[in-house]
Amino acid sequence: MAQMASRRSSGPEAIEQIWTGDGAHCSHWHPLFVPPPLPLNEEQRLKVLREQEILDTADEEQFDSLALLAKKAFQADSALISLVDGSRAWFKARVGFSAREVHRDIAFCSHALLQEDLEP
Repeated sequence: MAQMASRRSSGPEAIEQIWTGDGAHCSHWHPLFVPPPLPLNEEQRLKVLREQEILDTADEEQFDSLALLAKKAFQADSALISLVDGSRAWFKARVGFSAREVHRDIAFCSHALLQEDLEP
């Protein structure tokens, strides 16, 4: 999605404007956009996520450092550490991206949850 957004406009600010729009805006922006289905283990995944009590917590230097390291290592404009709950992708750490969360339906990380080779 970032590649498609960067073709349409330039810079992380333009991508952020698209990603933080509502689902209708994103669907309107790209007619082929289809929200990802829920993973088969969604109930268990959300239970484990809630048990971690990390959602909506304050910024932490350790997570911010990891995001900065990823940004530098991949020479990217931005880097995020995101957690996907039932309705959103919430960013525990973010570098070069000011939004704190985006709707789950337009979050790239929602697609990553569908990978079958990931261990719980």
